[in-house]
Amino acid sequence: MSETKAKDIESIYETYREYYGEVPDWVRVFGERAPEALHHYHGLRKIGVEDGVLPRKVKELVLIGINLVRRYPPGVRLNVKGALDAGCTPDEIVEVMVTAMVSGAACSLIEGPRALLDELNQRKG
Repeated sequence: MSETKAKDIESIYETYREYYGEVPDWVRVFGERAPEALHHYHGLRKIGVEDGVLPRKVKELVLIGINLVRRYPPGVRLNVKGALDAGCTPDEIVEVMVTAMVSGAACSLIEGPRALLDELNQRKG
């Protein structure tokens, strides 16, 4: 890896350290094995997380909700820390958690009965 690319990857690592207090293992693997892919992902992530039309704290809350619904604990932990660091209150974070429960439960409430009805209808035929 060239010295310029190595500095670029170290800069990405530093961003994670600043935002979340750690560099996730997957970031290190990509930094070592696929630095160009990490560079492009990081560019997209910066747009998605840093202040823009929406402030970072709102974006961190959105990411908490997405990670909860997707059942991705490392993302939940990372974004809870990021949300607190960005100025969110614990009550704001809990409200997002409740909102995520609505979405997560909706899949069970809608798709479960649909699957049962479909199967029962097939057995009638």
